[in-house]
Amino acid sequence: MKFDWHGGEISRATVVNSDYKNTQNVRRFLSHHCGPDFKFDREFMAWVRNGIAKNMGDVADEWTRHARRGQVRPALAAPSFPRKRESILRRHTADFWIPACAGTF
Repeated sequence: MKFDWHGGEISRATVVNSDYKNTQNVRRFLSHHCGPDFKFDREFMAWVRNGIAKNMGDVADEWTRHARRGQVRPALAAPSFPRKRESILRRHTADFWIPACAGTF
């Protein structure tokens, strides 16, 4: 029988099989058992889906080991525009608009 990964009640004994899905329900379960730093990454997901029989308790324990080994990378910060580009844009805008608007005020 297929497990409902979206709405079913997940416990540490829930079997991970070929029907496994990364859902918000799974994320909530793992965040609860692994802590607020939990996140999916490619290496961890490959381990979850490797075809070896496991349950959600095994998955939570492996993520904890994975995190202790330092294999969980911190979330990337949003990129920002370099300051040099901003100053070039401001200078260009000032060079164009100040002479163009001179004497109009």
